Amino acid sequence: MKTKYLIAVDPGLMTGVMEFKITDEGTTMSASHELGFDDFMDYLVSLDKIVGDMEDPKDLTVVCEDFIVTMETAKKMTAQMWSLHLIGALKYLSHKHGFSLALQKPAQRMSISHDQLKGIGWWHVGGAGHANQAARHAVVYMLDVLKDKTLARKILAL
Repeated sequence: MKTKYLIAVDPGLMTGVMEFKITDEGTTMSASHELGFDDFMDYLVSLDKIVGDMEDPKDLTVVCEDFIVTMETAKKMTAQMWSLHLIGALKYLSHKHGFSLALQKPAQRMSISHDQLKGIGWWHVGGAGHANQAARHAVVYMLDVLKDKTLARKILAL
């Protein structure tokens, strides 16, 4: 199997990011971050350069929590615009480079517990929990889309 990369994002004023490398030997978490808005924009500038240098940008998938506007969120839109701006920037980079961008509903991450993240070694220590929310989206994607049986067995064993 060709090496693949997955970046999971929990966007907002404080954005959680987890980066993964997927090989025949398994999936490893290579980095986790909690970044303020401007720092995440700088991260995206770096990502733009890195993906631009990749042999095949389709080896990268970004999974991101979607922001769905409802009547309730519309009432407080000014406080919530951070997520929409960041998702838009990710959509632009995906279009520019051709990597996959998978958006997930916020509720999808709820099926993964703290204990499960800790048990598989993907718990981010420190911060406000945003990187762990990103990790939850990564786990959901790996189980539902990639059908990662090794990860599923690890989680079921906990």
